[in-house]
Amino acid sequence: MKKYILFILIISFSSKINAQNDSIVSDTLWDLSLEELMNIDIEIATKTKSTIDDSPSIVSVINREMIEKTNAQTLGDIIRMVPGLDFSKSSLGWGEPLDEFYGRGVINTFSQTILILLNGMNKFNDFTYASPFMSTRINVDMIKRVEIIRGPGSALYGGNAFAAVINIITRDKGKPDETVFEISGGENPHGSAYLLSKHKLFNTDWKIGFQGKYFFDKGRTYNEVQKNKIYTNLTLPKSDKITDGIDPSFDLSINLSAPDNKFNFQFWHTDHNMHPFLTGFFPQPNDNYKYQTKQTFFNVEFKPTKNLIFSAYHSIMSWDSRLSLYWEHDTIVGERYSDMDLYGASEKNLNSSATIAYVFDIKKHNIYFGSTFSQEEQLDATTTYNSKIAELYGYENFSDSKETVITEEGWVSYLPQKRNKISLYFHDNWKISEDLAATFGLRYDYYDDLEEKNILNPRFGIVWRAFEKSKFKLLYGQAFRPPSPSETSIILNPIKGNPKLKSEKIKTTEIAFIHYFEFARFQINSFYSFVENPINLVEDGILYNGENWDTFENLGNAKMYGCELELQGKQFWVNYSYVNSKQNNGNGKYKRTPFIASHQLNIGGHYELYDKITINNQIFFKSARPALNENQSKTKPYIVDDISIVYKKKIVNFKIGVRNLFNNIWKMPLQDGGIYEYPYRGRELFATLTIKIMKK
Repeated sequence: MKKYILFILIISFSSKINAQNDSIVSDTLWDLSLEELMNIDIEIATKTKSTIDDSPSIVSVINREMIEKTNAQTLGDIIRMVPGLDFSKSSLGWGEPLDEFYGRGVINTFSQTILILLNGMNKFNDFTYASPFMSTRINVDMIKRVEIIRGPGSALYGGNAFAAVINIITRDKGKPDETVFEISGGENPHGSAYLLSKHKLFNTDWKIGFQGKYFFDKGRTYNEVQKNKIYTNLTLPKSDKITDGIDPSFDLSINLSAPDNKFNFQFWHTDHNMHPFLTGFFPQPNDNYKYQTKQTFFNVEFKPTKNLIFSAYHSIMSWDSRLSLYWEHDTIVGERYSDMDLYGASEKNLNSSATIAYVFDIKKHNIYFGSTFSQEEQLDATTTYNSKIAELYGYENFSDSKETVITEEGWVSYLPQKRNKISLYFHDNWKISEDLAATFGLRYDYYDDLEEKNILNPRFGIVWRAFEKSKFKLLYGQAFRPPSPSETSIILNPIKGNPKLKSEKIKTTEIAFIHYFEFARFQINSFYSFVENPINLVEDGILYNGENWDTFENLGNAKMYGCELELQGKQFWVNYSYVNSKQNNGNGKYKRTPFIASHQLNIGGHYELYDKITINNQIFFKSARPALNENQSKTKPYIVDDISIVYKKKIVNFKIGVRNLFNNIWKMPLQDGGIYEYPYRGRELFATLTIKIMKK
């Protein structure tokens, strides 16, 4: 522990000294003056341009340079930099380890409670347990900037903007003109190649941007995991098959924009082939395992006038999973099998939306109102059981519903499902005086497939500049998460949906204080949230066809409160968060929410060792987290330290680094409630070469 503390002090002390003496040399967030930092334009907090401190929401912005200096690999690594936000490991039941994002003590096993946007457009889908799991695997090389608001956002963005909203801005959009080529590699082995090109289209003022990334990761094997029974499964035949990598995959995107951004078109496609690191339900498969996810996303925005905005998007999300299991012992049906196809699934989801909005100013009011129609569909959803197993169990135990069709081959096909939504919203940003501003917003959402069809969410905020370099923020907001179609209509042993589910609702009050010192920006936030109608999976909740089935119910409530501290200088940052999250299951007794750590600390900085050599260091601490049930052990506190050295010239950058410097091995229980625990990687070396050509 002493070596951690010593390293933190050295980095922080060196950074503070340099932060007071450096001049402004670029337009990156860390190199801006504190006055300029106050005036960075964002749109996520109000849907119209405002600054970080003038917006009523608690806003964080992480730009490209920050991402590179923190050695982030995934979107989860990025959001961990934001106090109060984190991710846990989950699984939809097909062997894939997924990043389950959550914020401020609000977590749900069967859904994400954080809304994800791509260039301001919704990248969320209510199907597949309402989890945009393919969205969480966005390659950080393709991200220019991430804007994050903490707290409820449904008054702006509708359903699922429950605990936070993340807007991902891609590198192929906007200025400057540039060409970037990057290759990287490291242990396991893993490697990638990335290309970015942005330039004018022919001899016009139109701009086109393209970026693509090819990557693979052989993954690590976990012999010690099976030996120490961390990954507990009696049917695991070979520990060298427990790998956590990804087979060759690629991402690409294209952006086309007109002068003055009056027209903008975005295309995004991902094709990922994850390893079958089974996380809770089944034995480890052999090499015949397949798990593939694909997503194609189109969006277009047109501004015929200064005030009028038309936008639309369409996304296609699909995944396909096939398990070929190897059993070493007698199955529970009394027969012995080896190397046989037993389980699998596939699904395709469509999501379309059209929006019209109008923005105008009346005296001291900036008003935004609009309407959105969206439609989501689930197609080609199937579950596969080995016919022999299905015969022994009885087909009726796999599915018995008008919504499904089962065949003698063991296929369960779900009939297509559809959800239509209509939204109306209004937002008023009122500049009362030079030192005082207020915000009021109201949104109405209509769902055609829910018992509770009409949902209304308000939002009210005040920003007061009490002193020249100090501001206060007060915000009250409500948000909701509609039950997913899986929660309302699934009928698949042992789970049956509940069509009478109500939407989960959260009410949050938060207050923030911001002050600018000569060397850093300081902010402290406090919040209190109350969750109504949380959706829980209840064991043996109903009697169906003479048997007890698990089902979803609105059960009890939850409450959470906490504080967040942020200190950001030009070359360092310190983020700390405390949350007390408790829930009850309708019996009036509150207990700590599983998987939620009460304390999180993130410290980082960069120090210019020589003229062109910089050292980057980031340390992340998380306290112990309670388990879901007696099958799981309490997760111990852990510390992870990432460090890198960068040699930077005008065109060529070379970075070499170590993730998890002190090889701190830790594991995380999974949210499915089983006895399985997901081990995280130990020390890992990596190197990156970047060639960047900027056009004047």
